[in-house]
Amino acid sequence: MYWCSKKIISLLFCFIAFMYAQNIEDDKIFEALSFIDIGDYRSAIDIYNELYKTTNNLKYLEEIIKLSAGIGDTNNTLQYIREYQDVDNKNLKIKYILANIYITLKDTNNAIATYEEIIKLEDKDFSNKVNLKTLGGLYALKKDFDSAKKYLIRSYAIEKDMHTLLLIASVDISLDDFNHSVSLIKEYFEEEIDDDFAQVITQLSFNNKNLDDIESLFIYYYDKYPNEINANNLFRVYVIDANFDDALDLAYKYNLNLEIVVDKYLSMKDYKNARAILEQLINKKDDDYYYGVMAIIDFEEAENKESVIDSVISNFKLALKANSYPLFENYLGYLLIDYDIDINEGIQYVKNALNEEPNNPAYIDSLAWGYYKLNKCNEAFDVINKIPKEIIDNEKEIKNHIEQIKQCLKK
Repeated sequence: MYWCSKKIISLLFCFIAFMYAQNIEDDKIFEALSFIDIGDYRSAIDIYNELYKTTNNLKYLEEIIKLSAGIGDTNNTLQYIREYQDVDNKNLKIKYILANIYITLKDTNNAIATYEEIIKLEDKDFSNKVNLKTLGGLYALKKDFDSAKKYLIRSYAIEKDMHTLLLIASVDISLDDFNHSVSLIKEYFEEEIDDDFAQVITQLSFNNKNLDDIESLFIYYYDKYPNEINANNLFRVYVIDANFDDALDLAYKYNLNLEIVVDKYLSMKDYKNARAILEQLINKKDDDYYYGVMAIIDFEEAENKESVIDSVISNFKLALKANSYPLFENYLGYLLIDYDIDINEGIQYVKNALNEEPNNPAYIDSLAWGYYKLNKCNEAFDVINKIPKEIIDNEKEIKNHIEQIKQCLKK
């Protein structure tokens, strides 16, 4: 009877001690949650650290990792994750946090390795399409297009969505294998290709110097379903490829945007045709923007620049009366500076342009030239030195300005 009583008392004592410890643990958890509620995440981390050291329970270390990652404490988060994975290297939640950190750090190799692990740990009967797409995108960043394609196709097989299809098409264009995407695109877009999708693949094909396959695809859609969307997609290719006869036929038939035709003519320095299209646009719509474009054409086309300078300045000011266009502001500012018409006013226009595009080398050069014209040589030199050397080396006018500014410094 005595032994039985001692055993019962011992068990009761252990139970009371356990309940007391559990109450302390619960109180600490409640305290941590209270800190989280008021946004004091570091105090919550300290409490979970104390609980983890006391109990060695990984659930507390997981909470530490989540909170530490949430406040952007990358170095400590990585250390906590290493500590966690020394015990358990299969927790998917931890691996997701780790992968996101690597992506934030632009550590593509480790991000790829982590997503490879995540995909292996997932249920083999269910691969997460988002993870597969993310991994494909990471491989594409490394320009490992074959690996990118493998994972993107796996993702697309689970659920067909336009963004994944666009990634596949982009990879195929890079691999010069766009025909692989054609069948997928025709299956996904029954009658017309989404405008944004079409613009991206057109630009990528142009960058890869191969518009033929894209043009063939858009001709297929337009011939089969002749509507404005399909016409516009084909029209853009014709403009980029300088096939102006076919481009203008489509533009007039479907009332498409002729401004991109003007831009293309300007890039080719074909001012005569740019003017002809622009005059049509002005007759249809009296838009201030068109006067700025006309000012550029008038100036660039003129053999005697000084003979048109007044009308050019007038048109630029008309274009900028109600709206801000950095290109026009810089152009106008530079003319006012270079022709010694009103250097201070010109500098102000250039500064307005730089407010919107602070790293534009042409605008920086204009500002430096304005200071030079005011004989502020040190300011001019400080400004023009902000232009990257590789740009200076390829721009004759900027190189000439630097030389003149250096001569000014010696005076």
